[in-house]
Amino acid sequence: MRIDSSGRVGIGTNNPGQKLEVRQTAASHAIIACNRPNSDTFAVALGNNSSGQGVLSVNNADLLFGRDYSGTFTERMRMRNDGGLCFNGDSSAANALDDYEEGTFTALLQVQSGSPGFSTTTGRYTKIGRMVHVQGEIQWNATNGTGGSAIYIPLPFTVTSCRGGLSIGIVSGLDCDSGHFAILSPEINASYAWLFQYKGDDPAGGHSHMVASDMRNYASRFFAFAGTYTT
Repeated sequence: MRIDSSGRVGIGTNNPGQKLEVRQTAASHAIIACNRPNSDTFAVALGNNSSGQGVLSVNNADLLFGRDYSGTFTERMRMRNDGGLCFNGDSSAANALDDYEEGTFTALLQVQSGSPGFSTTTGRYTKIGRMVHVQGEIQWNATNGTGGSAIYIPLPFTVTSCRGGLSIGIVSGLDCDSGHFAILSPEINASYAWLFQYKGDDPAGGHSHMVASDMRNYASRFFAFAGTYTT
């Protein structure tokens, strides 16, 4: 250990650049440690890895973040030992934010039999915990589907417990029966949504699958959708 003329302390180095500087020849996640009460086992440690990234770690326990006011600690955020973030004193695994993801998927108007051709198959998603928000744009240039084959759209994650709602935006090139409108309904325990048509004045919600023969080769063939479901 070295204390220089400016009062800076160096451990493992003779030229500390800060008030306290610790240097180690090999990467370690626990270069500096604060032990548990009456124990040689650390509770929290500060170090680095072989990529030169800083590491803050705890010993098989949750990591708490908060504020101190007049000597009293108030928890504001908790990083759970098993993964996930909790906020403002909540420690429940069920309430922990344990996933965030953004990505793309291939958005198609698939049919059970046949293979339509597409020029645009853009799908995007944002997943926060169990909630998945999707949006997509589809353009087709050939139908090539068996007339009675039901139409569905693949989804990036499996739907569970709640179908949620997917809204259809601009549609051109799909023919609904007179007085009907198109909806997307995610299938539970599957990773796709059926395309249905509902009769608008039917209080019982009469509906039927839209099928390949409803896809027309019009000059404009465009389908846009967005919505949220639970995985």
